[in-house]
Amino acid sequence: MKERVTNMKIDRAIGIINEILKRDRVTVKELAEKFEVSVRTIHRDIDGICMAGIPVVSYRGGHGGISIMEGFKMDKSALTKDELNNIILGLKSITSIQDNNNINILIDKLSPSDTASLSINDTIIDLSSFYKGTLSEKITIIRDSIEKKNLIEFEYFSSRGKSVRKIEPYILTFQWNEWYVLGFCKLREDFRLFKLKRMVKLMDTEKLYVERNIPEHKKDFNLMFKDKNKIKVITALVHRSLEYMLVDSYGIDSYEVVDKDTLKFSFEYVNFQWALRYVLSFGSKMKVIEPEEIVEAIKGESKKMFEDYNM
Repeated sequence: MKERVTNMKIDRAIGIINEILKRDRVTVKELAEKFEVSVRTIHRDIDGICMAGIPVVSYRGGHGGISIMEGFKMDKSALTKDELNNIILGLKSITSIQDNNNINILIDKLSPSDTASLSINDTIIDLSSFYKGTLSEKITIIRDSIEKKNLIEFEYFSSRGKSVRKIEPYILTFQWNEWYVLGFCKLREDFRLFKLKRMVKLMDTEKLYVERNIPEHKKDFNLMFKDKNKIKVITALVHRSLEYMLVDSYGIDSYEVVDKDTLKFSFEYVNFQWALRYVLSFGSKMKVIEPEEIVEAIKGESKKMFEDYNM
């Protein structure tokens, strides 16, 4: 029995528990579609969750599905310390961006009376941002709209300016330290990724949409920013005092030491304006070597700034 719990994917188990808590009752088929696994796999996961001490009960009929038994008492003996840590930390990360009393109750039931036996109190996962107040509301609206298959509408700020968008929301995701929603944009007639903090006046239109099949390449979010035909490379010399910034953004393997004061740094970019803003953020402590188009753009920006400050 212990082996079955250990083999269960903890991240998917957390996801299943979260779905049940969010919706009170959900079908196995819906869970299989959401996590892109077979119905048989979901049944095995549910068995594992039950063996871990969380009683999942099934209901038959037109409004059937599965839910967590009300008023259960958690038997944590079937979980290892690491497994329990992972589940509690996963649930705590959810509460950082969405107030949900059911999740807090489950955390209390899962947490041991001797908190010193686990490291949950010295680890904090916060998936929110400076926009935490509005972020939680946006996440709630989007999740509800995904569940109901309702179109959402919002004003969106991008490099092209402000526009009004209507999209069919499909996937809410936390990527690259930001929250995004993948949806079919009615304006562009294609699947697009939208950053939540650039949305304002977000609303559920309460208009149903017919669900589409998402192309596999659209689910690979890294590919959406990695058009191989557009990728270019910037090479620059950076002052050693800003080494921490290179480690933060691109890792310790992204540069080489030239001398005690200088690092040689290279990174890929697709969007020209973003790349220009990034290198300018280093000020005089970065000197771009190539490509020439970035070098010339920096000269132009530097000239404009000099003129502005000497008016």
